Amino acid sequence: MPLAILASLGSGVVVGLFCGWIFTRWGVPSFVITLAGLLGFLGSQLWVLGHVGSINIPFESGLVKFANQMFLPKCLSYVVILACAAAYVGAGLLDSRSRLAAGLTPRSHISLLVRTTMLAAIAAGGAFVLNKDRGVSILFLTFIVLVFLTDIAICKTPWGRAVMAIGGNVEATRRAGTTCVRSTSVSSRRAQRSRPWVVSSRRPGWQHQSVQR
Repeated sequence: MPLAILASLGSGVVVGLFCGWIFTRWGVPSFVITLAGLLGFLGSQLWVLGHVGSINIPFESGLVKFANQMFLPKCLSYVVILACAAAYVGAGLLDSRSRLAAGLTPRSHISLLVRTTMLAAIAAGGAFVLNKDRGVSILFLTFIVLVFLTDIAICKTPWGRAVMAIGGNVEATRRAGTTCVRSTSVSSRRAQRSRPWVVSSRRPGWQHQSVQR
């Protein structure tokens, strides 16, 4: 299983580099590359599956247990919500302090508290409903963490700002001094690494040709 996961991540890196190379070398629009690549790679998947049509993952494997059978304790789910709310307030206060240091108008603390209260209430309501059954899935919590880390990478790092700028106007970004080739290749490679997570989250335990039809 670990070898299969590593092989899947490695194939994602290769696919991402290939798409990034086509974009930077030949100037083919990224939409065309990804759409054509989707069709081609789905065909490769059907070829790998063959006439059998499915690849079974042992139900007792750690991956399937992680996706289907691991849930947060009820009390811990509310603790996580409170911790996230506190982190959100802290991030908002730090943002206000940085805006003040830059001579800008800080955001209202009242609006920050209102947003935090609303988000915490919605999250607590969802946790309450889920806790009536098996609870909050560890897989869902992992997805939220990945979204949070991706948001930080996009909004708080030079690479993320370069990717957003390239998405707006490649030529303007190049004239501003950003290396478009490097940023595009890295972003393509990172995007392709997420493919195994998408596949495994559909229905852990098996992969079938009919899923893609």
